[in-house]
Amino acid sequence: MKTTVCKTCDEPRMQGRRFCITCILKQEKEKKIKYREKARAKKKREAKKESKSTLIKELDRVFSIFIRQRGKGKCISCGAVSEWKNMQCGHYIRRSVMNTRWDEDNCHSQCMPCNVFKSGNYPAYTLALMSKYGAEIIEELNERSQQVRKWEKSELKEMIKKYSTN
Repeated sequence: MKTTVCKTCDEPRMQGRRFCITCILKQEKEKKIKYREKARAKKKREAKKESKSTLIKELDRVFSIFIRQRGKGKCISCGAVSEWKNMQCGHYIRRSVMNTRWDEDNCHSQCMPCNVFKSGNYPAYTLALMSKYGAEIIEELNERSQQVRKWEKSELKEMIKKYSTN
């Protein structure tokens, strides 16, 4: 058999091969390492999809769309009308309170001036809630907001499914 030199290390190689045995083994080892790294990265991405914070972000997104479409582009506080995509999901009890964050009675479509520039426009929001649900809704929402709630991943997934289909 005729031998020539390897393309990477100038060592002798067998006929019909571009590389020597040492370089072939080195390349195979590098392929295995790359494969493992890709598998780890994929596993990490899959785990991130299932993380609680990712589920909360997704639920916020689909719930906001649901609320804004339900409001049909009308601001609960000032009555301004716009396309639902231009509206925001306004919360009577602030959004950081996890027990009422995705409560349909607590959330309504609001225009940006009311929700952002007027910090929710609470006087008008309160009056609108009382006329829509009755005066007792304010007390009920405040009571609900006092309860501590830790959401499980399964509950978050269930709500994502519920609000995505509407």
